[in-house]
Amino acid sequence: MIGVSNFARRVRPIAAGLLVALVVAALPVVPAQAAAKLRAWAHDGFGRMVFDWGEPIGHRLRRDGDRLEIRFDRPIGRGTSIIEKRLGAYVADASPDTAGRTLRVALKSDFEHRVFRAGTAVVVDLLAARSNEG
Repeated sequence: MIGVSNFARRVRPIAAGLLVALVVAALPVVPAQAAAKLRAWAHDGFGRMVFDWGEPIGHRLRRDGDRLEIRFDRPIGRGTSIIEKRLGAYVADASPDTAGRTLRVALKSDFEHRVFRAGTAVVVDLLAARSNEG
């Protein structure tokens, strides 16, 4: 016959494991923030980047010479290489920061930019700089 102390020693690890499993199961499930659906393509006379999370997202764009820095309220995701592939005439490099919320874009020339919302998407256009010739 198993003594009470032997029984307790054998049951205690099992009970502790069950308790941990119950606590973990009771934790709320927090969905991972979805990455943006990113599209990029060259049009006749301009290049376009579209970032869409399916809901309005805050953003800020800062320009410093031939560099754009676009900061979003949510992570962009890892698919930013499409920007360089499809907008190679405009973009030398496009890479997110370590937090994934800021996209740094190195431009190949002095392109003008235009930023606007289209529904839930943030759209960034790159346009050839206007000449001052009349």
